[in-house]
Amino acid sequence: GGKPFFAEVRRTGRHEASIDAVAAGAIDVAAIDAVTFALISRYQPARVVNVRVLGFTAPVPGLPLITSIHTPARELQRLRHALERLTGDPRLDDLRRRLLIKGYSSLELSAYAALAEQEASAAAAGYGLLA
Repeated sequence: GGKPFFAEVRRTGRHEASIDAVAAGAIDVAAIDAVTFALISRYQPARVVNVRVLGFTAPVPGLPLITSIHTPARELQRLRHALERLTGDPRLDDLRRRLLIKGYSSLELSAYAALAEQEASAAAAGYGLLA
């Protein structure tokens, strides 16, 4: 109807604080990334007992691992190779399972275009005008 949906928007600064604020009734909804929510649910289940998932955004690549723009190409290749080895080392299977890491892929920047599309879609829907 062209009017703000929420009375206000609050920033808690941390996913955990947002979950706590929803659980306490201080806020109505919060955006929590799926991996963070799964880890908190697994390792701090009491924290999520009074919240529930309302929905999900479309799947996108996981958060990128970054390095300096000045990292030499050879060092960048070595870093990528090390990550591939770490995610394939059977001795680390339990650690990866506990951290919800299933693997590592070196993606082109274009793989993250879905995030820009989500942002544009939210802007078109008036997300910035929710409160």
